[in-house]
Amino acid sequence: MEDLIRVKVFGDGRTEPTILSGTPVLLIQDGKVMIGRFCFEDDDPFSFHIDHPKNQDVLNGLALEIIREKKTEYLQSDSAVIVNCPDDLARQMIW
Repeated sequence: MEDLIRVKVFGDGRTEPTILSGTPVLLIQDGKVMIGRFCFEDDDPFSFHIDHPKNQDVLNGLALEIIREKKTEYLQSDSAVIVNCPDDLARQMIW
């Protein structure tokens, strides 16, 4: 999948494009970017959370730089934006 594709999450648990639980993502909200992996809740197929790596503070800064450079408009969004994480950044996550 191409980098920084916006992922829409629907109330019935579907995503567009379809992503699997554990997929690396960037959450962009209130002018900030947080790195993590998208995880569906085991006991509720309509819910999810984003699991953040131990080194998120360092990677969040790198992710913010990438978003500022390539998708600045996401930082101005009135609602939260989830995009798939670039592979080179995802490989740096420490769990």
